[in-house]
Amino acid sequence: NESLANIQDGRTVPLDVWYPDTIRAQILFEIENQPFMENLQDQFDLEDLLDDILQDASQMKTFSSKQLIDYVFNEDNLFVDLFQTTQSRPAGAMGPLQVPANVNGNELYNKLISVYPNGINIDRKSTFSILDTFDPNTFNDAELSFLASLFLDMLPYTHFSMYERNYRPVIDTSIYTAQNYPFYGRNVRVRASQDIDFSFENNSFSHFRVQFELTGNFLNLRLIGAPYLNAISVAFDMTTIPYLTETVSPTINERPGVDGRVVKVYRHVYDLNEELLSRTRVVFESYRPRTAFIHE
Repeated sequence: NESLANIQDGRTVPLDVWYPDTIRAQILFEIENQPFMENLQDQFDLEDLLDDILQDASQMKTFSSKQLIDYVFNEDNLFVDLFQTTQSRPAGAMGPLQVPANVNGNELYNKLISVYPNGINIDRKSTFSILDTFDPNTFNDAELSFLASLFLDMLPYTHFSMYERNYRPVIDTSIYTAQNYPFYGRNVRVRASQDIDFSFENNSFSHFRVQFELTGNFLNLRLIGAPYLNAISVAFDMTTIPYLTETVSPTINERPGVDGRVVKVYRHVYDLNEELLSRTRVVFESYRPRTAFIHE
């Protein structure tokens, strides 16, 4: 009625929209008492949120939505540990990754803290690239590949989406066996000279930070950020493909067979009521078996 009363010929008159005080207080109460707002009531400017909702209503926006994270006083105040590559895993899942033999852990760590003393930011609504983040003139391919493996190890425990990944589906049997190969589910190859990169997307409205710590022969990648609204669990599935045996001529050397592997890593997302929202295959790897050669 007030907006209609203010109409004047030849003028554009704004639509006046407001909440009565009792309704405004009720809405604030309802937001503050949402399950995900526990212990966070003082972290957001909810009055500013309601003012922006009223502004959209005054402009008669049909599809208006607001991200609560946009009204946080300081998002860093919400940060908690979300993932560490050295954290314990469920039985049967992938364990922590040791620094491989072709990488000097101390040298790599010193480079990281020299270039990124405060850690690395993963910006909201952005793509994170290994080659764009770590200068190939400072980090060699072996170091870049190992860092990419650490990031891939983290990926299923987040809402991030894989964008680009390359891996070599062959196990170096001079170092590992098919049974103790540690890179199942996080096998990544990065080659700067060939522009072979590893990248993923942060499609969320939150930013995150990555920090590194060296403990013994383990380089720990630690992801910190605002807590997720939905819980995430990770399932690791590996299927063995038995190798074949072939009788060959004595002119061909005998060799042992190697079982193949098909590796899948799934992300399960649950809502606040512990109901399954989605099941996504984040990682797929296939390692062909190697035929055994024997003499008759």
